[in-house]
Formats: sequence, C-alpha cells, structure tokens
Amino acid sequence: MRSSQPDAFLVPLLLPIFLVGMFPLLILGVVGFLGVGILGLLILFIAVGDELNATSVFSRHVVTRDYLPASERAAYRMDARSALRPAFLMKLLGGVMIVVGYGGFFWFTVSGR
Repeated sequence: MRSSQPDAFLVPLLLPIFLVGMFPLLILGVVGFLGVGILGLLILFIAVGDELNATSVFSRHVVTRDYLPASERAAYRMDARSALRPAFLMKLLGGVMIVVGYGGFFWFTVSGR
C-alpha cells in the first residue's frame, strides 16, 4: 500500500537542516542584533587568544631547546598550523557576526527603518 504523503521520506533529511537553521534565528530573537555583535566580538577574542597560545607554544619549544633538528621543527610547525586553522575560522565567524550584528543594529535601530 502506498503512503498518502509522497514527500514523507524528505522529513528525516530536512530535519537537521531545519534545526541548524533554527538556532541562529533563536539567538537573534533572544539577544537581537546588538547581542549577535557582542557574541561575535567574544568569539573573535577567543580566536585571537587561541592563535596567540598556538604561536607561543611553538616559540616556547624553539626557544627552550637551543637547537631543534629539522624534523622536530617541522613537527612543531605542523602542530602550530593545525591549531591555527580553527582559530582562523573562528576569527572569520566572529567578524561576520560582528558585521551582521552591529550592521543590523544600526540599520534597523539608528536609521529608523
């Protein structure tokens, strides 16, 4: 017997997309544009802290051990690069949230639209 709703198989596929898209809308509704900008600023500060921590760990290994073979230097450099990738993405996300948050706040509040 055929189902009376032919699109019912799409519900499990579209439910995660709906839930992921609902989270930013809830955040925007709870804190508003100014809150999104502040959250973006906090994310940006955390990303810069992570970036500074990753570079300091690399520098600490190089400075405390007077001579590092090229293989160990490369290993520490790869560790630093793998730690900097998420920090870059967090900085990008924080910057976008700051622009959207403060831009939306000024667009809808200050300009009177």
